[in-house]
Amino acid sequence: MSEIQLGAIALLGLGIFFRCTALGQKLYWYDEAFTSLRISGYSEADVMQQAFHGKEVTPQELQKFQHPNAEKGLWGTVQGLAQEEPQHPPLYYTVVRLWAQTVGSSAATVRSLSVIFSLLVFPCLYWLCLELFGSTDVAWLAIALVAISPLHVVFAQEARQYSLWTALILAASAALLYAMRVDAFASWAIYAVTLSLGLYTFLFSGLVAIGHGIYVIGVEQFRWTPVLAHYLIASTVGLIAFLPWIWAIATRRSSLQTTTAWATRPSSWKAIARVWALNLRRIFFDADFKLASQLAYKVSIAGVYAFVLSLEVGAIYWLWQFTALRVWLFVFTLIGTTALTILLPDLLLGGQRSTATRYAIPCYLGIQIAIAFCLVNLLSNAFGSWPQILGWVALAGAIALSILSCSIGTRTPIGWNKVISYYNPPIADIINQSPHPLLIANTSMGVGEILSLSRLLAPNVTLQLTVDSSVPQIRAGFSDVFLMTYSQSWRSQIAAQQQALVQPAYQERGKTWLWQLIWQLNSQN
Repeated sequence: MSEIQLGAIALLGLGIFFRCTALGQKLYWYDEAFTSLRISGYSEADVMQQAFHGKEVTPQELQKFQHPNAEKGLWGTVQGLAQEEPQHPPLYYTVVRLWAQTVGSSAATVRSLSVIFSLLVFPCLYWLCLELFGSTDVAWLAIALVAISPLHVVFAQEARQYSLWTALILAASAALLYAMRVDAFASWAIYAVTLSLGLYTFLFSGLVAIGHGIYVIGVEQFRWTPVLAHYLIASTVGLIAFLPWIWAIATRRSSLQTTTAWATRPSSWKAIARVWALNLRRIFFDADFKLASQLAYKVSIAGVYAFVLSLEVGAIYWLWQFTALRVWLFVFTLIGTTALTILLPDLLLGGQRSTATRYAIPCYLGIQIAIAFCLVNLLSNAFGSWPQILGWVALAGAIALSILSCSIGTRTPIGWNKVISYYNPPIADIINQSPHPLLIANTSMGVGEILSLSRLLAPNVTLQLTVDSSVPQIRAGFSDVFLMTYSQSWRSQIAAQQQALVQPAYQERGKTWLWQLIWQLNSQN
């Protein structure tokens, strides 16, 4: 066993440790609250009807929408997705529903399924690298890089489908290369199954499939061959198996447009470039740190960007220069098909779909595979030669940055991916300090935000949830009344009704996230 393989096994163990650490301590945010809503079998419409009615409810009453309901069953999960979130196919959600009703539905246990799925990434990645390079060293180094990548650790600890999708991207890719090599019925059947499973996990598997098609056509040099014919049959079978969900999407286009409207909101090309640079950096470095000198901080972060981006670009160039068409074209299509498909519409038509880190997982995988190949080749040079020294320096830097990021991440309960619910913990702390508080919120906050926050609220908190601009009747007797809404007119209506002032209770980054009613006589009456 080589030094690379021994080191990779150690890093794999460290990566598994990072994935399993603090699963229950991290913020259970908006998207994860929707995962638990699907687990419960209730729909968002059920929550609106049973909780957003203006009457008083407790955080405990809201928790019924976060745990399995035997009466709703598995069909409730599938039906809720088809009617309200058709952009999310049902494979992951049905499995996690079965997992939750068998093992438990706490934050840690639901997330543990994602951890298990993330472990499937490693054998799939090993298989893919063997098919591409025929090198166990490249396969093991790729495993090591992915194992301690802070980007992959984040998705492995989230109660969403992205770690399963990562494994299926690699499985379908490896199955394709295997099928092209042996060209047997069973091998193409495996490809059709993995492709279909990928589609039933995340719609962007379709972009990976398009990349596969470009690759096969390119390798076969635009000629009609048995391999191309068998590929078309297998991919068609995989697509036919996905037709039921295509029908669900087609019949619920309005729900799809509503739930994905954020992707078309305008964003400048500078903002998009900044997010892409940040996401490419996150493959190896994702940590907030402070230095006494602002100049020292800027120099340090610029150095990190320069190192990571140079490594990534250099590895892709190395792959192109020193591998055959069948190798570099596969990695290029894995990276480029998804990247261009989500990036070009943003640049040409406007939008921010490409800024969603999770959408570009195929790109990150392709980059990491290219880096593994490049570093193994550099390290295989003569002892003490400058290519080998460069390889060791690059590898040591990548490992050090990744371990540092993951170590900090284990102690960070609110990561960058908790975008919408980022301020829920301090908001809950303020509300929980009151002896008998009332929290009033409307649907402008989003159902997922309220369900996420309800997990953090103390049992003595009372909530009144309303639809849009409806103003609830507030009874006397509460020690404090807090408001959560993005609507200024709604706040003004409540203040006028109560003959009170509305003042900020929690502000961050120039924005108020929690408001409080203040009576001039310090009494509601």
